[in-house]
Amino acid sequence: MPKPSDTVDLTRGVYRKVYQGFVTGRRINKVSVEAEALFWRLNVIADDFGTFPADALLCKNLAAPLRDWSPAQVDTMLVELEAQRLITLFAHGNDFYGSICQFIVNQPAGRSGRRIKRWPDPGDEGSKPSKPPKHGKNKVRGNPGESGGVSSSDTDTDTEDHAETESCDAVASPAPRVRAPDPVWDYVASRWYPSGIAPSLKSSVGRIVADFRALNASPAEIKRRADQAERAWPGHTVTARSVVKHWDSLSPRPDPDEVRDPTPEEADALLRGVP
Repeated sequence: MPKPSDTVDLTRGVYRKVYQGFVTGRRINKVSVEAEALFWRLNVIADDFGTFPADALLCKNLAAPLRDWSPAQVDTMLVELEAQRLITLFAHGNDFYGSICQFIVNQPAGRSGRRIKRWPDPGDEGSKPSKPPKHGKNKVRGNPGESGGVSSSDTDTDTEDHAETESCDAVASPAPRVRAPDPVWDYVASRWYPSGIAPSLKSSVGRIVADFRALNASPAEIKRRADQAERAWPGHTVTARSVVKHWDSLSPRPDPDEVRDPTPEEADALLRGVP
């Protein structure tokens, strides 16, 4: 029998870490008791990237099905949490979501190292900052700061605390990265994927490009051998992968239409009129 410390009982659902520093964290203690309770429940229903549905009715049904909270109260709590940069709210298409700040930093992946994504991220294409639609004007009982709050002049606590890490925007909405120029990738994309590379194919294309780089292939050489393959295999579709596979066999045969300078021997023969 394995010892209890050797196993994790997932029959009771996913598990999340809670850090000691939250008890004196300034931001978490500035929200109402109800909002704090919702925050920990959001950690439970969020996917492995910290994203959760933020429509108040759906959020309430998932996070607090047995609590007597109205959607309007959940609306108010979500706004409280975002005001303290504990979460960020955003829209993706016609749906509304939230993302827990610093979730990936504070919540490690499972033993396999894999994270399961169930909902869009704030940084995904099509996501934009937005508040979910309101469901009423009811207020949450209690005022922010009444439940053991500490003043802004108090010192910061443990850097692992959810509430004391860097701002949410820096994690949840990173600035878009600008890809450095890559001539091989650009040529492969323009020749074989003129309509664009689907997200599901990017990994496969990346491996093909890596294979071309391993062959020290330039865009011009890729074009020459791909053109040569099309002439050698009429009626067959020449793919980037097939060019990689038959790279060496395509190498010895020069392009008959290629214009090149004569070798010194050929130039000397031409000058002497030797056929």
